[in-house]
Amino acid sequence: FALGAAARFTALTGGIYHIHSKITFAGGIANQSEVDVIIRKNGANYATFIHNTSGTNWFSVNVSDTIQLAATEYLEVWVNNTTAGAIEIYGDAATSFVNVFKV
Repeated sequence: FALGAAARFTALTGGIYHIHSKITFAGGIANQSEVDVIIRKNGANYATFIHNTSGTNWFSVNVSDTIQLAATEYLEVWVNNTTAGAIEIYGDAATSFVNVFKV
């Protein structure tokens, strides 16, 4: 998983998988802006988590879900900024990451 790179988790075997992601955003985002963090399954939105900012300091959004996958199906996490213009995501492994494991 690398910010700005096309990265996805592809299931090698079918089963139930748990996905958790934490995305940390830099400050400077306008107060009351909306940032969506989206779990996508096979290229389609599966679950959308909406965060409305309060203030202009940095903040983190944690998202989790448990999803049934067949072999070769894949998961991705996308960020959609609906009102704030350009945003910066902290890119180190401690502040922005995606974890997926089979339950």
